[in-house]
Amino acid sequence: MSLTWVESSAPFVDEECLIDAIEAVGAKWRRQGTTIAVSAPTVGEGITLELRHGAWTLRRLSSEQHRHCELRLVAAYEEASRKKLARLAEEHRRAEEARIRQEKAALVERRRSAIVEKARKQGYDVKERREGTQIRLVLVRRTY
Repeated sequence: MSLTWVESSAPFVDEECLIDAIEAVGAKWRRQGTTIAVSAPTVGEGITLELRHGAWTLRRLSSEQHRHCELRLVAAYEEASRKKLARLAEEHRRAEEARIRQEKAALVERRRSAIVEKARKQGYDVKERREGTQIRLVLVRRTY
């Protein structure tokens, strides 16, 4: 039996997701430069990934077991990509919420400062009370 090799241009672009996918299918891997050698429990050796032009090209033996392992790896990679995109979207959403909260707090502080400054210019004493998240400004003018 002669061994023939098959190269696949599977959509492996993100190395982090690729490593997660390799580990998700239960395979072991070792990296040497721009090559990752994968050894899966069901097929042993015979799968390598090579970094070419910014994407990983999969090279495997032409056996049915190796093809099945490639399909499992592609499915695991897609799942890892979905999880990473969901995680990044959640991080972006949280960062955006934090930015909005900071902008609102800065706006409230600017308004409060402007009101206090204007009141003092007009001769009022300003007393500030905080009730939960609200700020109550009491303007007092003494006349004798």
